[in-house]
Amino acid sequence: MALARRSTRNVSGTIWPGFVDAMTALLLVLMFVLTIFMVVQYVLREQISGQATELDALSLQVSDLADALSKFNANFLSDLPAAAAERFKIDQPDGLLQDFIARQEAWKERLAKVDIQDQDAILGLLDEFIFSKIDVDSYGMAD
Repeated sequence: MALARRSTRNVSGTIWPGFVDAMTALLLVLMFVLTIFMVVQYVLREQISGQATELDALSLQVSDLADALSKFNANFLSDLPAAAAERFKIDQPDGLLQDFIARQEAWKERLAKVDIQDQDAILGLLDEFIFSKIDVDSYGMAD
């Protein structure tokens, strides 16, 4: 009996150091995994905040470009006649511009009345309003 008690005491005494070693190893593995997760989280957070900063900068550039485009569009039609008169020596650029706008509106109305997918209808419009008015002999295109 005395031997039996002694052997049980030795078995429980020999298990305890292995248990401590296993728990220590488990704790080290958990700390390692936690450290890896923290590093990954830091890197991803920095990447996302960098992208947000870049996105803000790009949004600012887009708004600046939109402002510049609106200023250009506002000044383009008002400056066009003067620029045309100066560059191409056109006597009445305002009249030429108004004539162009009127012709453009007339073509918009004509195209609104036909099916844009119907090529024959569009060719009929072109023939009626453009090709029929061309003097073929003067351009050397006679058959």
